[in-house]
Amino acid sequence: MSDRINIVGLEIYSAVGVPSLERSRRQKLLVNVSMKVRSLDEAAAADNVALTVDYALVCQQIKDVAAKHPRKLIETLAEEIASAVLVNERVKEVAVEIEKFILPDTRLVSVRIERKAPKRKKREKEEKLAQIRTTAAPHSQRLVTLRTKSKAKPSSAATETTHLP
Repeated sequence: MSDRINIVGLEIYSAVGVPSLERSRRQKLLVNVSMKVRSLDEAAAADNVALTVDYALVCQQIKDVAAKHPRKLIETLAEEIASAVLVNERVKEVAVEIEKFILPDTRLVSVRIERKAPKRKKREKEEKLAQIRTTAAPHSQRLVTLRTKSKAKPSSAATETTHLP
C-alpha cells in the first residue's frame, strides 16, 4: 500500500536564474510536491492532523526555502525543497517538480526530482543512545559525589540522596 499527499500548483516566489539580472528579482514559480507517507489509517481513524503530514506547514516551509536566498538553478531549489520536506519523519519519499515561466516560445520549463528519506532507524537509535549518554553522565557523577560524601560523613548520606532530581 502506498499512501501519498500531493500539493499541486503551489505558487512561490524566488530569485532564480543563471544571468545575474534574472536573479536580481523574485519571479513566480509553481511547485508540485508528492509525498509518499507512512500509512494514513491512524490519522484518518483519529481525525487528527498531528498523526499525519500537515500540508499547510509543508507549504509554508517550501515558501520559506524559496525566499531564503538567490540561486542559479531551479535544480538547486528542488533539492533544497526535497531536503526540507524529508525532515518530517512521516515522509518516506518525495517528488518535487518546479515549473518556471522564462522562455518566450514555451509555456514553461520544469525540473522534477525524486528523493528518499535517509534510513531513520539507525539514526534514531544513535540519537537515543547519545541522549542516554548525556543524561546518564551527570547522574552517575552525582552518585559518585554522593558516595564520596557518604564515606566522609556516614550520618549525612541519607540527607544527600533525598536531593536527587
